[in-house]
Amino acid sequence: SYWKKRKFNFLEPTIPFGNAQSFFLGKRGLGELFGDWYLEMKAKGWDMGGAYFGSKPVFIPIDNKLIKKILVTDFSNFRNHGFYINEKIDPLSGHLFNLESIKWKHVRSKIPAAFSSSKLRNHMDVMDSITKLLVNRLKNMAESQLPIDIKSVLGRFTVDVTSASLFGIETECLKNKNAELMKQARAFFDIQLCRLFNTLVLLIPRNILIFFNFRVFPTHVTNYFINFFANIKTQRAVEKIRRNDLTDILIDLCDKTKIVSDNSGNSLPEPLTIKEFAAQMHLFFEAGYETSAGTQTFALYELAAYSDIQNRLRNEINTVLSRFNGVLDYDAITEVNYLDQVVKGKSVN
Repeated sequence: SYWKKRKFNFLEPTIPFGNAQSFFLGKRGLGELFGDWYLEMKAKGWDMGGAYFGSKPVFIPIDNKLIKKILVTDFSNFRNHGFYINEKIDPLSGHLFNLESIKWKHVRSKIPAAFSSSKLRNHMDVMDSITKLLVNRLKNMAESQLPIDIKSVLGRFTVDVTSASLFGIETECLKNKNAELMKQARAFFDIQLCRLFNTLVLLIPRNILIFFNFRVFPTHVTNYFINFFANIKTQRAVEKIRRNDLTDILIDLCDKTKIVSDNSGNSLPEPLTIKEFAAQMHLFFEAGYETSAGTQTFALYELAAYSDIQNRLRNEINTVLSRFNGVLDYDAITEVNYLDQVVKGKSVN
């Protein structure tokens, strides 16, 4: 009755799921559910509306001016995602997506420097060398005439690329090494895709979850990645390696002598602990691994199903390569527009 008491436009809920029955029954993902709510309210001509995720009231802004006000003008009041975070019991939950207030702002303000155009250009040689290994591996597998588990291959490929580009290490997963790393990386998404865990985190108040020492990440996963990333940090310190990449940015945030004021009037933030450092590294590792592998897998499936699109894409790539002496460098990639459409799943003419 939350929205009814406030005489607010809302979607009529049902017990016990509220307006989220399709989510709880496994028919819609969380993003799809919120998209459905938004479109239904927009079709009704509402500027804003209410819904229920179970018994939890949810506010949905519809009007673009209101959305802009929330995301820009009043952003300081809405910057926290409100997701579960318990850095003491569950250190890996203290990553950028969950961090709040000043700590979030401090880390968030430094991250974009790792993904500038110049930094991405510097990663191209690393990506190119690992991609050549992928191509050779696929050729060998194709010659065997046996089915290929392409998602598994691409998963190992993206782990190698992410680790080399962001952390400066060779994991050699494409060569079927580092099986433990792949196992632990997969564990993160097995947990994230667990509907029970998602439901608990979204429905039960944070203070109750903290009271019962609720953990999103199993202890073995937490310990593995804290040690994994701590070793990277130690190696750079011992060998005096400086790559000016994401890892160096986060290492600097661990060093009190390299933390500077943001001129906001707030006191200097505390340096990141090794666990906080590991949480940020783990976030970008997982984000680069599964999302890229999944996107590539679906794209290849569609290309296999639609040979006309595959041929058009191949022609575009060959045309662009001919202008860049056969080298698919950063500038060449900006010109393969049809490839961009295919990967993003956009409608094409």
